[in-house]
Amino acid sequence: MLKELGLQLGTHLSKRVFAKLQKHALEQLSEKVACRLLGECGEKAVSCLAEAAPLFGACIGGFLEGRSTRAVGRAARDMFLPIDEAEAA
Repeated sequence: MLKELGLQLGTHLSKRVFAKLQKHALEQLSEKVACRLLGECGEKAVSCLAEAAPLFGACIGGFLEGRSTRAVGRAARDMFLPIDEAEAA
């Protein structure tokens, strides 16, 4: 019951305070909050990208390694396949 009363009182007081604030002050406040939130999101995004870089590098490296291994295997097959089997195929 006290918790609900506190929430109602806080809501009522915040409405009265925001009603009395000037529009310019609210714009400055929202600008500062937006800058802070974007700054934090930017930092998190950069750290996530930095953590994901090895994963992306591994995927790309694995793909290129597989393609080159397949090319080498085909070249070796064509080079070392006996002639009589090559004619039969």
